[in-house]
Amino acid sequence: MTYRPRDNGYPFQLIVRGRDRVGRVTRNADGSFTGIIRGVEVTGCRSWEDALNQLVAEVEGRSVVELGPALIDISPVQKHTKTILDFLRSKAKASGGRLVFTNEDLVHARTARRTCPPLQPTKCGTGHTRRVIGE
Repeated sequence: MTYRPRDNGYPFQLIVRGRDRVGRVTRNADGSFTGIIRGVEVTGCRSWEDALNQLVAEVEGRSVVELGPALIDISPVQKHTKTILDFLRSKAKASGGRLVFTNEDLVHARTARRTCPPLQPTKCGTGHTRRVIGE
């Protein structure tokens, strides 16, 4: 099962595994983050995600680099952010450290990795379009 952060509006984020609450990540007064799962505590992290990743790595006995989608559930926003940051990093490297790009380049980078089939009309006759897979 994967570990997922859950924000219920509290000043901390719960960490859930399946349906069980197993820990939490809190923000400290100095702006750093502390995570706790079953008595294992990680302090001094820079973000919610860093605290969650380091905490899960500590609990599972692995390094942060070895963590993958099997252990940490990543939200779609985090996936898109990673795609955009990878694009910006590659553009800066290609242009000698200067960041030069257009909005069209950014849109292309964000949509280039999508593998969804095109929208096709359904056979139900309602006029709505839905994704039809396998036809």
